[in-house]
Amino acid sequence: MFLSPGFAPVVDGQIKTKSTLESLLAGEIRPNTPISWNYARDDAWTMVEGAFNDATDRLENFAGREDEITSAQSDSGFHVPSDYSDQILKAIYGDDHFANHLQSTFGCSDVNGAAQDCQDALSRFGVAQTWSCNTQYGFTGDALTNPDIGPIYPMELSYKTCEDNDQNEKTRTCHCADNQMIMGNQIIGPWLPDDEQFFKLGMRNYWGEFIRSGTFPSDAFGTMKPITELNGDLNLIDINGIRHEPAYAAECAALDGLADEIGYLELYNNGYMHTDEPENPNEFSFTTSDGATTFTGQKTEFDNVHFKEWYKFDK
Repeated sequence: MFLSPGFAPVVDGQIKTKSTLESLLAGEIRPNTPISWNYARDDAWTMVEGAFNDATDRLENFAGREDEITSAQSDSGFHVPSDYSDQILKAIYGDDHFANHLQSTFGCSDVNGAAQDCQDALSRFGVAQTWSCNTQYGFTGDALTNPDIGPIYPMELSYKTCEDNDQNEKTRTCHCADNQMIMGNQIIGPWLPDDEQFFKLGMRNYWGEFIRSGTFPSDAFGTMKPITELNGDLNLIDINGIRHEPAYAAECAALDGLADEIGYLELYNNGYMHTDEPENPNEFSFTTSDGATTFTGQKTEFDNVHFKEWYKFDK
């Protein structure tokens, strides 16, 4: 749904009638303001289990299949066993769109009859659709050409912070991993390996200067470039410093191909569902997967902002 009330942009106490993506495309953001736009490489990783639970609980395709899903999880040892992530994407976008645009990049099916762990597939889809590719698309609009906007510095952090492997090494960069670095709350000392000291000192210096002056230093750690100088690349930061390369290139190509058919704002604002609209498009209804509760309601509109009014009826 577009602009659900809990997440709609609010500026100075006024709810905005455009999503943040639409505002970015139109250049309707605060002018002459340096902006650092950041996300973690695996921002969705720790959210996949909850997203999977929500999807299988709410999508009609999974109604009455709780025992089947629980059994598949138990047998495989995976919270998201194959091919349930495929089924979720098919339920939302339809079989044809999944096959034509998403399967080659996000597909996750059994291999030689053995279930596979599909957490990575759903995580990559979540980051691409919700953090990275949607905003990269937003940067193609007025923000790229209007000299009164920005500068905007896009950054993907891939310094590993979570998800230990068998060797107790961090393998992922989880949600809000940059928070301590931006706020200067890192522990730095000579007992750390040289590369880790280099990274943490570099991040401290970069954010310290940006917060104070709106600019970044250019030194051995690398140069943080604005979108006007990146030609579609992003500032990618890991333990070795900054490099300039595409981010989520394959994932964005897949999503943009789908967006060419269903609409970029429909895809990136979560406004698309392949199933037909009900006879009265302003009415909706769904029953929870256990069949115990039915929610019905009516879409309403206020100043071009769409809401849903919910009514709960217990059977």
